[in-house]
Amino acid sequence: TFDWGGYDELYDLVISPDGDIYMTGYATIGLYERMMLVKCDSTGEVLFCDTILTGGGGRGYGISLDDSEYVYATGYFSSPDGDHILWMKSTSSLEIVWEDTLFYGTDDCGYGIVGDPYGNVYVAGDGYANTHDALLFKLSLPGGVRCTSYHEKIFLFHKEGEIYTPDGRKIKGEPPPGIYFVKEGKTLRKIMILR
Repeated sequence: TFDWGGYDELYDLVISPDGDIYMTGYATIGLYERMMLVKCDSTGEVLFCDTILTGGGGRGYGISLDDSEYVYATGYFSSPDGDHILWMKSTSSLEIVWEDTLFYGTDDCGYGIVGDPYGNVYVAGDGYANTHDALLFKLSLPGGVRCTSYHEKIFLFHKEGEIYTPDGRKIKGEPPPGIYFVKEGKTLRKIMILR
């Protein structure tokens, strides 16, 4: 069992080829829920355990390993304007390589994450921007160093259906893969174009 003195839960686990077990969830420490990462051996003995406090707390919901046994985890963290997606990569000893966040709306969460052999990371979850939307993000990691996060900004649209980049540039012609904003009636909607 894991007891940090408050409410603690584990939500997902993955087993490495050598039998080690990696888990994610949350631990309540003081006033905050913190994303928790745990590594155990095949007998259940805890080898490493760490918590991550970002913003006003958070939880981990999805965890995976790549072929080099790097650990990927996702969930959410709380901020004054709502919950947002948190994702991270760590070594097999749970030392953080990078962590980053995604602001989609006001109630966002990552539930599944996986890295591919080419340095890309895929995150599945949901976000709230007027309604709950299913999200799938492909995050490219230049040089395998860190993710690019997309922060929502508000823009003035002159014509319905025009597509804009997150930094406000209007797209002419067919947009390349990426995250964009489009106006539908009075609603500003974030879209992702995949090819």
